[in-house]
Amino acid sequence: MRKKIGLACVASVLLVSCSGEERTQDTLQIALWDEDADDAVTAAIASFNEIHPDIDVQVTYTPFAQYWTNLSTSMGAGSGPDLFWMNAVNFHRYADSGLIKDLDPFVEADAEYDKEDYYENAVELYSYEDSLYAAPYFVDAIALVYNKELFDEAGVDYPDETWTWEDLEEAGAALTDEEAGVYGYGATITSNQRGYYNLIHQAGGQIVSDDGLYSGFGTEAALEALQFSEHLIEEGISPGVRMQIESAMTQLFQSEMVAMYPELSPMLGEVVEALGDKVEVAPLPSHKEDAPSSMALDGR
Repeated sequence: MRKKIGLACVASVLLVSCSGEERTQDTLQIALWDEDADDAVTAAIASFNEIHPDIDVQVTYTPFAQYWTNLSTSMGAGSGPDLFWMNAVNFHRYADSGLIKDLDPFVEADAEYDKEDYYENAVELYSYEDSLYAAPYFVDAIALVYNKELFDEAGVDYPDETWTWEDLEEAGAALTDEEAGVYGYGATITSNQRGYYNLIHQAGGQIVSDDGLYSGFGTEAALEALQFSEHLIEEGISPGVRMQIESAMTQLFQSEMVAMYPELSPMLGEVVEALGDKVEVAPLPSHKEDAPSSMALDGR
């Protein structure tokens, strides 16, 4: 089955606002948070304007740290954007408040639009009371990114789909070179999406229960996942808390201070630009469960 994927930007979707503000038919306002997606967005607008040349599409980019405050304030005042990006963490709050439209009537009226063309978990994630409230637009994939040159120098085989937590730790220890200032692995603890969300899943747990009522952070699986990260830090295989706060894992990898770490697909362009052919990717290691699917559940 064909799956539609955007240019790997956010694990988010485009939603239609239920803002009460009256606007002219020839203006469409869009709110986004990642200006790095501008090329893809501009191309999408150009395609849209080929069909609707009289509609002026206005895009506003707001840094993620301020995005949600600005969005909730404008939506509450009835002056929110017509279309905007959303993530799983905030979706139900907006859907339950009636701030976004039910898209099922539009889907049913469009013979060319089929929910089955999209990843099933993306459709489920942005459905509310059995109706779709968001159009999947971009998909984040999380993979194990590694430096082939550091692996070759240490004589360590490249990671593949058979790797488990044990393989990760063993290879990470072999890659660690304290004298050279190289850590074998970056156990990302300052980012949920890159780090412990995946480990909790691999340990057999959930971030949120299937019914959406309970957190999975109080489970044995969550404890095991966080203890695994703590263990890698204590063993000197991974940078510690202070270093991760001072320098993002992406920057540590680009500085060749970390041999491998989990990374989001939108960051790969920056990483490859910095290190070129040294960079390769592999699936996330498994544990009690396989690595989670490529659908990321949170924004950045």
